Amino acid sequence: MAAVEEVPAKDLRASSPSKNKASCLITVAVATAVLLLVAYGLFSQRSLEGGPAPGFVLSLFDGGEVSLLDLSGRVVVVNFWASWCIPCREEAPALEQIWREYQTAGVSVVGVNIKDARANALAFIDEFEISYPNGPDSYGRISGSYRVYRVPETFVINAEGEIATRFVGPVSEQQLRDVLEELL
Repeated sequence: MAAVEEVPAKDLRASSPSKNKASCLITVAVATAVLLLVAYGLFSQRSLEGGPAPGFVLSLFDGGEVSLLDLSGRVVVVNFWASWCIPCREEAPALEQIWREYQTAGVSVVGVNIKDARANALAFIDEFEISYPNGPDSYGRISGSYRVYRVPETFVINAEGEIATRFVGPVSEQQLRDVLEELL
């Protein structure tokens, strides 16, 4: 009987062109996704300072509304806050004082309440005797357009509608006064 020579079988998994192509496509897709996330992160963190302030219409707690467009020609202080925020409590008296002192000089102050319960926000407004316009950003549209990620954040918009400065964290009366004096 003749001897049968055993021939080793090819490992098709290691050399399959379609398997290598799929692996390359997955690698490229993952790398592209990572690059897009990095680019998005850099873009979304980009400062708004010096550029046009995003427009908004804010429904107020008292039933009215305020529009940034209606405040054209005025310097506008837009403060993003929440009742549960300790630094917001620290800066509330300063914002109210600036409003009372500068409103006749062409300055408006607008409070945008975010991530808060209506009853708590109203209690905060009452506690600090806040008289400038305030309303909830219920769906996060305004805070999103200003790229607000924490509270408090305060933007000062010049009379031309551009963001002059941004304060992250509690703003003091003196800091606001210094900026306002430059802009008026």
